[in-house]
Amino acid sequence: MTLILIAVPALAKGPSSATVTGPGINEPIELFDQHRHEPQMTEDIVELIEQTGLWYATPDLDRIDPPGHLGEPLTLSWVNMGPPGLSEQERTIRQVIYLHADGGPVIETPEGQPGLEGWGGDVTGWFRAPAGLPDTLQSLGVPGHAVGTSPTPALASLAGLALLVFVAIRLVNSRLRPVVSSQ
Repeated sequence: MTLILIAVPALAKGPSSATVTGPGINEPIELFDQHRHEPQMTEDIVELIEQTGLWYATPDLDRIDPPGHLGEPLTLSWVNMGPPGLSEQERTIRQVIYLHADGGPVIETPEGQPGLEGWGGDVTGWFRAPAGLPDTLQSLGVPGHAVGTSPTPALASLAGLALLVFVAIRLVNSRLRPVVSSQ
């Protein structure tokens, strides 16, 4: 696995931390915090930044109308590094992620957040998220049950295959009876 490191000065207008909350998550999950740890970002964090589109002037995500079915929400809370003099609450930006929405994952960045003051309307609204977003969240420590993936899909497949083989053997054995000759 390749590790990409980005120094804090390069992200002076980017996020300094991010957490995830939602159903099945008892305590907020810290995805990264540059104030408590090394001032570097891993490849997974860079991927999350790209997949959520918030930190780019022209996001690559397609703007959409809200889907009919959304599923359970996860809330991704980013804390912006700047501007100076604002509290952490004033610098926090929330995105609501629906991983099981009709048509695939979507992200809503609600309007009216103090942390988005002066950003313009290009970053708020509903966006289609990349299909890989659940995998990225899981690689950052969000549990499989929260992102809707099975923590052991290979084991579940193996158990299903074992059941199928057992049933097949029982069917074959029930049809094979010893032939007894009466002479």
